[in-house]
Amino acid sequence: MVADKFPDLQLCAFQLIRMAPFMDTRGCVRFQMNRLESSLMDLNAAVASQRAIVEVPFAAPRTRFEASLDPRQQYEFFVRAPQRSLAVLLFHRSWVLRALDDETGAQADVAEIRELGFKPGNFLF
Repeated sequence: MVADKFPDLQLCAFQLIRMAPFMDTRGCVRFQMNRLESSLMDLNAAVASQRAIVEVPFAAPRTRFEASLDPRQQYEFFVRAPQRSLAVLLFHRSWVLRALDDETGAQADVAEIRELGFKPGNFLF
């Protein structure tokens, strides 16, 4: 059956975890090169990937490794760390949006960073 050939959730998550930082890095390099449109496309892809990663802990079954961790470690590793990464990507995208004179979009990204529980700034890294 065709559906049996599709990758499972864990493989998809693994690929997204690898893709988001790559797209973010390329987007930031393109931003520094003043290639704003291509930078925005990369950062949009990175943000979309990271948003999916943020949802994985709520959709995927727990593995033995995850179950062996202290609940506080589980929360930090599987919930807060992906949210922090999303906040970083949103912060980077806000730079590009401001450079493209899209202050509304930039403010929306900054507001989302705050909704995630982080303070926008260079110390997010």
